[in-house]
Amino acid sequence: MLRKIKKSLLIAVMIVAVMMNETMVYANETMRETYVLGKSVRTEGGFRYVGESPGNSLRFYSIPVKSAGEIKIRIDGLTKKNKVLIALEGDNETSENVEIKPGKTNAVFYVRKPNSYIMRIINDSRDTVKAYYSFAKKASQGGNSFSKAVTLKKGVKKSDVFAFNTPWGKQQFYKFKITKEELVKIKMTKGNSCSEKDVLCVEVYKSNNKKKPFLCEYIYEGQKSATLYIRNNKNHKTSPGTYYVAISKCYKFSSFDYSLTWLEK
Repeated sequence: MLRKIKKSLLIAVMIVAVMMNETMVYANETMRETYVLGKSVRTEGGFRYVGESPGNSLRFYSIPVKSAGEIKIRIDGLTKKNKVLIALEGDNETSENVEIKPGKTNAVFYVRKPNSYIMRIINDSRDTVKAYYSFAKKASQGGNSFSKAVTLKKGVKKSDVFAFNTPWGKQQFYKFKITKEELVKIKMTKGNSCSEKDVLCVEVYKSNNKKKPFLCEYIYEGQKSATLYIRNNKNHKTSPGTYYVAISKCYKFSSFDYSLTWLEK
């Protein structure tokens, strides 16, 4: 009998705990307040003023974006040994937290489509800080499948963006065709956000085998650029045919812009 009573009490305690937890989660969600930028926004050094974040607070700001591009966040007012954490939210995804402290006052994020992104500021300090942001539009030209691959032409640069909320494994496609043997060289550049895991992956496919790339290379954080040499014949040049270049990011929260240019020489 005593064992049954203990078991009943344990179940009751667990039910109350679950109910309390659900109430706390609901309360936290209802307490969340998102601040919208006002119509009169002042500009300082290319940055638009967002608002203040008091010490030991959590603030959310809505940033409307109309195209693919780069969002840069600047925090002013931090004193020695203090810090804040910045993250960006959009499409039910949240970026990794970026630590902002004296000497490193900027956070950079890339976005690929129009949206009202939410900037989250966790102010872990005793300082009241001021937040600013800038936006730079970027081209979005890559195709989303082999059948919609964008044609590369010699000397013409193509560009696109991988956003922090672009699904891992999502590829962007380009194609080119050569009618006689030559050495194809493609220059690639990559911008960097705040992540140490901003790694770009490039895979090259022949049109007769789209399941397995015959060439795979990477551009790492801080590398900025590289030249891809496509050598797939005995003369160390490129055999005639149609080729596909597929670009992707290697880590879930990576975000960067990039470009491809088929070099003329």
